[in-house]
Amino acid sequence: MEKEEFEKIVKEVIELVKDVPDEYRHLTYQVLLAQRLQGSKPASGETGVKGAMPWTSSVHAEVKAFLKRNDISQEVLENLFLPDGESFVPAYSITTPSSARAQIQIACLASLEHALRDGVFEFSCDDIRRRLTNFGLYDKDHFRAPFKKNRNLFRSFNDLEHIQLTSLGVAELARVIGETTS
Repeated sequence: MEKEEFEKIVKEVIELVKDVPDEYRHLTYQVLLAQRLQGSKPASGETGVKGAMPWTSSVHAEVKAFLKRNDISQEVLENLFLPDGESFVPAYSITTPSSARAQIQIACLASLEHALRDGVFEFSCDDIRRRLTNFGLYDKDHFRAPFKKNRNLFRSFNDLEHIQLTSLGVAELARVIGETTS
């Protein structure tokens, strides 16, 4: 491989990961760079990481049902998250300048990430605060407001570590995926 080609690939990967949250950026960079240096993108259903579990066998049945009900392809899911052993690393970026809208988007996507592991569409408030901070969108003074305004999307706030999406919340997740991948 020529030096110029290598530099071009590195620049492409850097551009792709610049909006990934800090704690996931390094791993995302490594995976994408390895894929590009191998000269191909992973085929549908593969992770591109040698020895890693294929997507089709690592996605929980509840998520597969969600994808089917909402006519969302597995490829879309593969563009949002990268498998990393038993967990998944977000590879999406949040582009809305509204911290309130970003908070709802991140809550929905975090619940999908959780569901990939165990089939329950839920998130924790602490995780959402951390992710918002990583995107530079955390509004400490108004953190509860978007949740209150959109309370029909969430089951209960009695346990801030396990907030589940309602059926309306799952429908909102499908919309968020459309916004994030378009």
